[in-house]
Amino acid sequence: MNLTKTNETALPGRRAAERWLLGVLFALMLGAIAFGAWAGFPVNDDAYLVLFLRETGAGSLAEAHPNRPVYGILLEGVAGLVGLHRAPYVGIGIAFWALLAWQTNRLSRRLFPQQTTFGALAALLILAPILVSTQYTTVTTLIPANLPVSLSLAALLICLREGSERRPGALAAAMCFVAAAGTISEYGIATCMAAAALLWMLRRRRAAVFLSLGAAAGYLVFRAVGDLSVRPKQVPSEQLGKFFSNPLTGVFRLVEGVWSCLLGAYGTAAGAIRIDVESRSTILAALVGLAAAILIGRLCRLRRTTEAEDGAGTVFLGLALAVAAGLLPVVLANRSPVSTDPYESRYLLPVLPFAVIATAYGLHRVAVPRFRPWAAAILAFLAGYGAVTGAFGARNEQRRMEELGRALQPLVRASSGITVAVCPDRERLDGADMTPKVTWRWTDAEARRAWVMPLNEARPLFGTRASCRDTDRIDLPRYLLSTRREGPVSHLVWVPMDAGFRSGIEPYCCDGAR
Repeated sequence: MNLTKTNETALPGRRAAERWLLGVLFALMLGAIAFGAWAGFPVNDDAYLVLFLRETGAGSLAEAHPNRPVYGILLEGVAGLVGLHRAPYVGIGIAFWALLAWQTNRLSRRLFPQQTTFGALAALLILAPILVSTQYTTVTTLIPANLPVSLSLAALLICLREGSERRPGALAAAMCFVAAAGTISEYGIATCMAAAALLWMLRRRRAAVFLSLGAAAGYLVFRAVGDLSVRPKQVPSEQLGKFFSNPLTGVFRLVEGVWSCLLGAYGTAAGAIRIDVESRSTILAALVGLAAAILIGRLCRLRRTTEAEDGAGTVFLGLALAVAAGLLPVVLANRSPVSTDPYESRYLLPVLPFAVIATAYGLHRVAVPRFRPWAAAILAFLAGYGAVTGAFGARNEQRRMEELGRALQPLVRASSGITVAVCPDRERLDGADMTPKVTWRWTDAEARRAWVMPLNEARPLFGTRASCRDTDRIDLPRYLLSTRREGPVSHLVWVPMDAGFRSGIEPYCCDGAR
């Protein structure tokens, strides 16, 4: 009798300790994201934001986004307030990712009310660069991608409340959320498709119809105010024509995308683990991953649940269907959901919450009961390890770009013209991305006298290295997400990125021309 009372008394204290430890774990994960965003800034598309702020000012950003005007207005507003100060951008990023993790936790608890550990594990996977690798990019991804996803998830959480289908006000609020998401970007439409598919499987079909109507209204506004002709890959008619010319490829892409989201990406993440005793970053990543594994595994062991819940199988199928529905716009746009470019993983953001919950539950059901904590611990380890290594990867990439900047800076300072540096195509970045990264620590005046571009962009302007032409000037017109660069060329150099920047820089032209 006394023992039972003691255990009952100790239970609230134990749960409070668990919550505290979970708070520490999520603080570590968010801290890793903050470090990567800070040390790697400008990450990915943040670079073109820096380019515009330095060369044309924040007031030009809305005009530079005719294809997504609402996003352009929001970006201009944020950039006008923040300028080139990194800290606010990093803070906004942490807030958005914390919100998405919290929403995923809430969604998991609504779908599996008796499986409380799933919410913590799914939220942990949201913060890890396993399916999506954009955690370290700030407002240029947060506004057009994360914000619509979170708005649509807010609508879904409203629709999953008990009795929400009998409350017109709740459904109207959900419609407004998805409509707002759709006016910002297509990510809101994709997330709504995933949410509607889940609701349909859960027999909340009235809510699914309301969400679909709201998304349709948002997309009509998006098309009415935006000029999609400036970016053909956003025009459905053009992309659908390509899709139907080879629909079998699209089907295989969809199957590949669903497989990768539910399981395949985790195998890839596990295969990428490298622990080098001479690398402090990999050791730190392993320690964070181990801490996450121990805590999540312990929670699974303590919070045992019944073997089966009524309707749990239907919920899992609904989540899998939601992943397929959310990937469908990507496939119909003639793109592959699985790309070798880490930044293109942003296409998976609309399905990320559904996928991580489905994976957590799927492994729980497949594993033998006594090994379920181990399965959860493995996922948690991958999350912790990936968050830390991803952060150091972002820092190392920016350090590499700044090293190139230090090698080019003397050339820029020695002349009044423009120094053009050409890099191998495998860098995968265009000049609007590479130049701000390379010149991040330069003065504005120096940055305007440099341009870094991949070889595929240099050939049409200057010819091949063996047959140069017109190397005295550069004349790049302003195009989508880039400013102009025109004027006399003082130096045209080739940068073999594998050779070491200071010793490896050489003239671009090999035929005796400058």
